[in-house]
Amino acid sequence: MDDHSDDIRRPLSPRIEVYAGAGRKRWPDDLKAQIAAESLEPGAVVTDVARRHGCRPQQVHDWRRRARLGQLVLPASAEPLS
Repeated sequence: MDDHSDDIRRPLSPRIEVYAGAGRKRWPDDLKAQIAAESLEPGAVVTDVARRHGCRPQQVHDWRRRARLGQLVLPASAEPLS
């Protein structure tokens, strides 16, 4: 299999794709609480939970910290935080 990506005889595509995102994603508090609660389940891995929901592990850790401080209310089914 030949890779012709740097072949000068091949014309470059005139098309350029530009990502024009809408900026930061806003996470509703109830969704943050749900994700944080899911990450607190026995055997849960924060990285896996974050990946499943399309967020970063740092965000999940922050939401867990906020829940410990009482700044984020977890669903009633969640384990109590110590």
